Parts: sequence; C-alpha cells; structure tokens
Amino acid sequence: MKEFVKIKDMYVKFKLSDFYDNLSRADKRSSKYTEKGLIEQIKDITFLDGYYFNRKSIGVTDHRNILCGFKLKKNCPDTIFTFEEE
Repeated sequence: MKEFVKIKDMYVKFKLSDFYDNLSRADKRSSKYTEKGLIEQIKDITFLDGYYFNRKSIGVTDHRNILCGFKLKKNCPDTIFTFEEE
C-alpha cells in the first residue's frame, strides 16, 4: 500500500504549531489559514501536481484530499510531512 497523508491530519498538526498560536484571531479566520485554504494552496503548488488527489480509492477505502507518496513524521514537531520516493 502506498504511503499517504490526509490534508486534514496536516491541518490538525499545523493548528498545534507555535506559528498558528501566534497568529491573530483575524489571521486565523482568513482563508489562507483554514483547512480549505490549505487545500487550495496545495493544489497551486506545481511540485505536488502528481501527488495530490481530491478523491482516491486505496484498497477498499475511499480517501478525500490526500497526498500520495508522503507520510507524517511522528517524532519531529517542526516538520509536518516527508516525501517518500517510490
């Protein structure tokens, strides 16, 4: 099975970061720092064109908004995900 990261999991980890804590309430509510805003930013990054999937079936489970070929880092709080070349 391919490694993948759910964008929702990335967003949850981002919300726990010091950067997010230091944002003003207005910045936190702006479209740039919401989950939908994160998805739009990931869609715009040309490096991630082949890795982002709005909807993908892996095995028997359907997933939405994922990055294939990446995995969450467990022990490093500063890095959200790493790239796994196949």
